[in-house]
Amino acid sequence: MSDAFGYVRVSTEYPWYNRRVLLKCPFGVLPPQGRAKPIGRFDVDNPITTTKICTKCGLARPLDEFQVDPRYKGGRTTRCRECTRLYHHEWAAKNSEKERERWRRQREEHPEAARERTRKSYRKHAEKRRAERREYGMQHRAQESLYRAEHHKRFPFKKKQNDALIRARRYGVEIGDVDYERVLERDNGMCHLCGSAVLPDDLTFDHLVPMSKGGPHTMGNVAVAHYECNRYKRDR
Repeated sequence: MSDAFGYVRVSTEYPWYNRRVLLKCPFGVLPPQGRAKPIGRFDVDNPITTTKICTKCGLARPLDEFQVDPRYKGGRTTRCRECTRLYHHEWAAKNSEKERERWRRQREEHPEAARERTRKSYRKHAEKRRAERREYGMQHRAQESLYRAEHHKRFPFKKKQNDALIRARRYGVEIGDVDYERVLERDNGMCHLCGSAVLPDDLTFDHLVPMSKGGPHTMGNVAVAHYECNRYKRDR
């Protein structure tokens, strides 16, 4: 869009970077106002660059490598994203207590926003997390086996409870506060299907009304059962 004097307001990627440029007239023909006629968006003598030099590392990088910030000239920061990330990591390492307190205060004041930020970060870096976990497992296989055995001794029902919660969320049924240790004590370690005692190696927990049929995951719907009895019952 040109004004009365033949200038053109240039709209770049961001509105705060608008400026007026005077473009040369083609074939040397001047309009009656005595000014050059606009023929395009950019000034041919002063084109807008697509790269920028980082003031920290001194390398010329594409504009996409600089964060958008209207406080800086040109609408982008003077440091590239990599240098900014390194600076933030160094600052966080030097001020770990202050940073911990800041995140703790944010989680207390905005718990839902903090959970959403964590979920978003996990989804964004899911593949990277899985790759790092696989690599760590390959390098520390013996240590992982010892840790799992020790964890299973300390929390024998933890994995069973987590698996049941995952299935309950998948089926969309009611989820209550279920403690498998209390269920085992309530049933005196007896299988509700055959009525005989259940050994630790053969212990499972059965839902009286299967979750696949709409049964809730609550204390009243969970009972002790043998592995073979539970397997034979299936989802009936």
